[in-house]
Amino acid sequence: MIIAQISDTHILEPNSEDPAGPIRAEAVRRVINDINNLSDGSFGRPDLVIHTGDLVQHRTRQQYQFLHHMLADLKIPYFVVPGNRDDRELLAEIFPTVKINGKDDRFIHYCVEDYPVRLIAVDSLGLQSFKGNFTSARLNALRLTLDQNTTQPTALFMHHPPFEITGAKDPFQYETHDAVDDLASLLSGYTNIVRVFCGHAHRARLQKLGAIPATTTPSTAHDLRIDPYPEHLHGVPVYQIHEWTGQGGFVSSSRIPR
Repeated sequence: MIIAQISDTHILEPNSEDPAGPIRAEAVRRVINDINNLSDGSFGRPDLVIHTGDLVQHRTRQQYQFLHHMLADLKIPYFVVPGNRDDRELLAEIFPTVKINGKDDRFIHYCVEDYPVRLIAVDSLGLQSFKGNFTSARLNALRLTLDQNTTQPTALFMHHPPFEITGAKDPFQYETHDAVDDLASLLSGYTNIVRVFCGHAHRARLQKLGAIPATTTPSTAHDLRIDPYPEHLHGVPVYQIHEWTGQGGFVSSSRIPR
């Protein structure tokens, strides 16, 4: 099983006067084309793509429709979770795999069960800010989904990383430490969770949430990417490939589109 992860595309309207608009759109197109043609070398073509949030910049229908049109060129399935820049209702309306739970407390939560590793989409959007948080309803939904299969390898994908980002201006991206503690406490009761995939940080990091590896990926929008890159990668999008190896977990690497 091979996963391609993209994140933080921050797409603008196709006719945006912001010079970042065509730069970010072209980055997405290059990554899609590379994924579709990835069939040789160390990795075969990925089985699916996960997008770990901040799909668009301003939560407008036109921005989502533009990105949806581009992602339609993918030759494999893709799945998305909301970032702090995203609108849950528009995501569920435009991207058919997205499912909203709850009535008063509405949140995105769904499970992908067609692969050797189960993938659970977790909504980490904050309650009062751009930072992350969880409600009891979200954690209960996650618990119920985990309880449905406690033996199959399972990975979570969400936007906000549940660990401190060393070197970041604001290292901790949750509204309270209790939010991360509650998530870690919940996950500690399951031995089949093999990875937490995150975005938001605009850079690649690997930490652990308890005993579980948790990672972030660079922003696909390379004008927003953080951390120094060699000069030849300036203006070049980067995404990540994660290969499931069984007992060894996921082996991850950064990919530069050809």
